[in-house]
This record gives sequence, structure tokens and C-alpha cells, in this order.
Amino acid sequence: MKESKPLLILVFIFQVLAVFAQDTTTIELLPVEIRSQKSYSPAKIALGRSQFLSAPASFDDPSRVLMKYPGFSVSNDQNNAIIYEGMPSHYSTWSLYGAQIASPNHLSNAGTANDRPSRTAGGVNMFSGQVIGELNYRTGAEGPAHGIGGVADISLRSPYQNTVTANLSLIGLEAGIDRVFDEGQSSLMGNYRYSTVGLLSQLGADLGDEIITYQDAVAEYKRNWNDLEVRLTAVYGKSSNDHEASALQGDVDAEFKNIQNIEFGADNKALAISAKSSNYEMSVAYSSRKTDRVNNFIFDDRAEVILSNVDENILSLYTKRDWIHRNNKIVLSLNLNRFDQRIVDLNSRDYDLVTEKYDRKIFFKDNYFEIRPKLLIDWDITANHKLIFGSSSYLNTLIDEQFLLPFISYHTKVKSINTIVSIQNDRQSVAPEVLGMQGLDQYGSYSNSALNSMNSWSAKLDINSSHHGVVFFSNFIFDTPRSIVPSPFEMRENFGIDEIGNLPISRYSASNDVVTFGLKAYTKFDLSGYTIHANYTLMDSQMDEQPGSKVPLDMNNIFNVGIDRSFRFSDKKSLRVTSSFHFRNGFQRLNIDVDESRSRLQTVYSGLGIGTLNNYQRLDLRISYIKKGKWKNVISLDIQNVMNRQNDAYYYFDPLLDEVQLQKQLGLIPILSWRIVI
Repeated sequence: MKESKPLLILVFIFQVLAVFAQDTTTIELLPVEIRSQKSYSPAKIALGRSQFLSAPASFDDPSRVLMKYPGFSVSNDQNNAIIYEGMPSHYSTWSLYGAQIASPNHLSNAGTANDRPSRTAGGVNMFSGQVIGELNYRTGAEGPAHGIGGVADISLRSPYQNTVTANLSLIGLEAGIDRVFDEGQSSLMGNYRYSTVGLLSQLGADLGDEIITYQDAVAEYKRNWNDLEVRLTAVYGKSSNDHEASALQGDVDAEFKNIQNIEFGADNKALAISAKSSNYEMSVAYSSRKTDRVNNFIFDDRAEVILSNVDENILSLYTKRDWIHRNNKIVLSLNLNRFDQRIVDLNSRDYDLVTEKYDRKIFFKDNYFEIRPKLLIDWDITANHKLIFGSSSYLNTLIDEQFLLPFISYHTKVKSINTIVSIQNDRQSVAPEVLGMQGLDQYGSYSNSALNSMNSWSAKLDINSSHHGVVFFSNFIFDTPRSIVPSPFEMRENFGIDEIGNLPISRYSASNDVVTFGLKAYTKFDLSGYTIHANYTLMDSQMDEQPGSKVPLDMNNIFNVGIDRSFRFSDKKSLRVTSSFHFRNGFQRLNIDVDESRSRLQTVYSGLGIGTLNNYQRLDLRISYIKKGKWKNVISLDIQNVMNRQNDAYYYFDPLLDEVQLQKQLGLIPILSWRIVI
């Protein structure tokens, strides 16, 4: 009964506000906060700036907004991993104006079991909600993209008047400037953010053994020439997480992390130029992500070190050309990416003092290309019937693969009912650090260089009317990597559908096939001045190697409900209240190889089959008070996890305690912010 009190309090707040405030659900709260409707379809989820600034517990992070939509959830509140239809976050990629970029996240070690860098997730995105104009999460239903799970494509907002913005919150101290020139034909937008916690630490505040800092800067110049819009974009991010040892191995009640000195640092950069007209787009982007993590400690009177480095560079070209004739359209597009990646992961426990060699290591360094040309034909058969079909090609020089990837979708409308059927084939290469795994055991030397790209077939049926609909989906993924333990009598597990991007990793083969399938229902309606949106996802999964076994990130049931209402006190004062509730079943619990974990001083998972974590539940609330005047002020109270529920994160092995521990997720986090627009 105790957990229901916050919900009752929330309902009471809504009712009190309804009595004392004059309702206006169509008010434009601020010129820079124009409302935009959420857009959901099997092909794309479109998020506007209003969602980034008003969604509860999003903390200006675009990834965290997605969990409000059907089929999405989170693996851990400490990071922004995108978990879509049971597929892990490294199955999703990022792009800027269509050109692929390296993961734009700070603190990529956040929320990982071994505190190691992850491939695509992080603590916070360096593109904050203050600078993003739109995020389109493309699921590939209108042709393959460069991510089986989807592509998060970012576009920045366009200034329309001269303003200076300051945003003060526990998340970060932020300042931005907008300038418009040449009667609106050109503009300049700049924004800088520094973590509040990092600043407090530098000022001498004692925030414990861990010092976390990050900063980012975003600048964009835009120019219009008749029908052509040109943008030049530059982004820089820097983050660090330093942990100082506070105990020795023999201290009472000390945990393993207490005896470690950990230095984590990361740099993210992106530079892009894009041009767009009514029927043509082209973007060229260079991006890089560099993370360095060094871990030093004394264990059993022996100096230990664990080293993890990732240096990733992507040069990407995206171009698209449309031809329209009598409402029919032909689209040609090309995505060309050059990857330059270096990944190193070394553990001193793997060092053989006799041979003076590491018996297990990850060392990958290579340059390679991915080329994805695509032809799409959009054919309006009649006013109510449309056929979209075509093919993409996938060429990868790292593993010397070439494939044609067909896709087709059929759209029909009968009265107010829309029906969309789509089938598509896609490919995605295995993460380079997996391919770079090298080692030596009692059976001889081994590597993962023989792995193929993962082959995906997805099918969707969407039936909708206005803001209501249901989607039936299935994803067949072939040749997913699975880890192999040395003994043929031990369990083999599938990590290709789990977070293989989290170092360290081990030896893999590629003979496991996975299917995820289910349905998603969604609705949105207005009721007595409240906007209510809800969705439900029912899903299942199977692996051919272990019939009846779920994939690790299978969520079974996901439920979201959100409430949004605005109140107007006067022409200059208004209030907006948004709340959301997210429920999902617990992820599959992974076995832990205690002997191997004890030997390597880090958690080593060894399989599935011991049940699930407890169900995940979270209620979030955001209240924003807006006051107009000479300055425009927005004061917001943003609360994550109002019920303070301690959700399960994962089990891990603590070498110092010599036992398996349960890591809990974040509890109640209130964030008070003040945004000023001059």
C-alpha cells in the first residue's frame, strides 16, 4: 500500500490545479517552445523540441524520451541505452542529418556491470534538448538503414529571432545564443554546457569517492539560398569519471570498487556540412569517439591493472535524390561510411609470466568501408492504395561481404482506417572488438575473424486510425554471435542479442538464430482538458540453440501511460504538468561463472536459465511554471522515480566480498531547473 501513496498525491495535485487554474490546452507557452504533436509509425518515430523540454525524467536527453513509446525500454536508469523490441542498444546507430556518426554519449561506462565502455550507450547525450530541433528514430520499415534496431537521426533547431538562453539545473549549467542575419536568410546558434556536479567538485564540495564531469559545445551556421538550405555543424564533448580508492583489501565491509583507483576519460567530436532542397539532400560528417579507462589496485599483494581503450573515427556521406511524377516518386540514396577503429582491452590477470604473453586479449585496428546504395519506388496505385518497394545493397570490406536487401510495404486506407504491411531485409556487421578477439588456451589459439554480418528479416502490420492503432511485428535475426566456453559440456549462451558492446568480451561463433515477435497497441485522446497517451507491448522471443529460452533483453510486457495538461493563469503566466508511468517485466538473469570471475577479478557471465529480474516500474513527474515578461522564465521540477522504487539492474560478482551481489537502479531523483530566455 505504501507504493500507491505517490500516485494518489499526484492525482490530488492534478485535481487541485484543475480547480484553481483556467485551462488552456492550446496555449503556446513560449515562442521557443512551440508544441508539436508526437508522431509514431512503424517506419519512424518523430520527436519535436516540445518532447525534449517537457517529457518527465528525460533530463534533456533524446534517448530517454523514446522509452515512452511502444516497444522501447531501458536496461538501466544510469544510462540511455536504446532497447527496442528486445534488441540491444548496439543494434541501433546514430546519424546527423542522415550521415552516420559515432555514439554521441558522455560517460559510456555508466551502468555497465564491469564499469567498462559500452558501444552506444552513456550517461547523457552531448546533444541536449536545448539544441535538438527534431529526432527521427527510423526503424527501417521504408528500407534498410545502418542499424538493425533502428537509426536515431538528429537535426538541430533553427533560430528565428535573436535570443540569449541560460539553463541552470543539477544536470548542467547551460548557456546558448541565437542570432539571425540577412532578414532571416541566415542564422547562428551556439550552446555550451558544463556539468553542475563537476563544477561543485572543483569548488571543493565533497561528493564522495567519485568525481564525474562532462562538458559539451554545439554550434551551427545555417544559410538559405533560394530553394537550398546549407548547414555547417560542429559538436565537441568531453567527460571523465575518476574514482579514488578509499579502502584496502582487508578492511571490514569494503567492496571491490572501494580498493580501486579508476580513471575514465572520453572525447567526442563531430563536424558536418549538409545541404537540402525540395528534392535533394546531401550530408558529409566526420565524427570520433575516444575513451580511455585505466584501473589500478592491489589484490592479494599483487599489483593489478585493467586497461580499456576505444578510438573510433567515422567519415560518412549521405545523399538522397527524389524524382516526382504524377504523385509517384523514385528515390535514390547512398550511405558511404569509412571506419577507422582501434580497440584494446587488457587484463593483467590474463598475463602469463612464463611466456610473457597475454592468453586472452582484444586488439583490433583496421580501416574498412560500408557502402549502402538504395533504390525506392513510391507508387500511388489509387488515392487510397500505395506501394513502396525497392532494394538496398550492403557491401562491407572488413569481412568482404556483398548482399542485396529487398524491402516492400503496402499502404491502404478504407474510410478512416489505415493499414500498412511491410517486409524488409537488413544487415549489420558485428562490432569490430568482437572480430578482434584473440587468445590462447589449452586447445590452441583462437580468434573471431570468421564471423559474418548479422542477417535480419523484419515484418510489420500496422492498423491505425488517427491517434489509435495496433502493430504486429516480428524480427528474425540470423548468425548472431554467441560466446563459447572452452569445455563442450558447459552451457553456451547468446550474447549477440545482449550487450556485446560492453567490454570485455570472449570467443564467439555465429550459428545462433533469434526471433522476436509480438504486438504493440497505442492510443492518444483528450479527456476534460487532459491529454492522455498510452501504449502496450506484448512480445516473445526464441533462440534455436536453446528452445524455450528467452533472449536476455526480452521484456514480455511493456506498458506506458502519460498525462499532460497545461493551465493558464493569465496572459503571462502558465503551468504545464506532465507525468508518465513505465512498466515492463524483468530482463532474463544471466548465470555468473564464479570461478572465472574470481580468477579474472571481474564479472564473467556464463549463460541463461536461472529466471528473471523483478519487474521494472517507474513513475515520473514534471511541473513547469512559465512566466512571460521582459525575460521569459521557465522553472521546472523534474522528478524521476517518484515512488522511489529500487528496481533491479543486474547481478555481478564482487571479488572482495567473494559473492554474487544484486545491483539496484537509481531511486528518486528530483531535478530543479531554471531556464531564462532574453
